[in-house]
Amino acid sequence: MENTIQKRGFNLMYELILNNDVVDRAPLANLEQAEIFFMKRKNMSAKQFNELGYSVRLVQPKKR
Repeated sequence: MENTIQKRGFNLMYELILNNDVVDRAPLANLEQAEIFFMKRKNMSAKQFNELGYSVRLVQPKKR
């Protein structure tokens, strides 16, 4: 499904999570890109990002 959405020109929505709370959201192409984007936005290294407990998840699109 992810590839189908990307081929149609849509980005997927990813959320930055800390302590089970959504901290930020961004429309990006894939999980790797989302992690890098959020690390740069928070101005931290991958080690800092992981030590603080941040995680990134794909937001499932809502059916219309």
